[in-house]
Amino acid sequence: MGKAMLVAAAGVALLWGGAAQAKYRYAATITRTTHGVPHIVAQDWRGAGYGVGYAYAQDNLCMIAEEFATVAGERSLHFGPKGSATLGFQSVDNLSSDLFFRSAIDLPKLRRGAAAQGAAALALTAG
Repeated sequence: MGKAMLVAAAGVALLWGGAAQAKYRYAATITRTTHGVPHIVAQDWRGAGYGVGYAYAQDNLCMIAEEFATVAGERSLHFGPKGSATLGFQSVDNLSSDLFFRSAIDLPKLRRGAAAQGAAALALTAG
């Protein structure tokens, strides 16, 4: 599992390096309450999406890496085929999880659906 986390951390470091360059395109102010709850203020939907994504990554880096591996159908590659994932409320072995996600996700259909969203949704996800 350490190898997967190292790869995820390297990927996020690359993304955050890109985020430093993108700060002029996507601007958001993130302030946190005394309990750590993020509040995002932005001038537009792209900035709001950027702020939400940034705060979420700060709080949930390892969970994001695990979710990416799960949805890509690569849990067995990173965590071993005999490991398990909790999907919903059920524990599923990694190999079964990989088989399900690789067979169930239709990327072209997802891309068409995403492109059909309204302007605000597209701007939010672009951020």
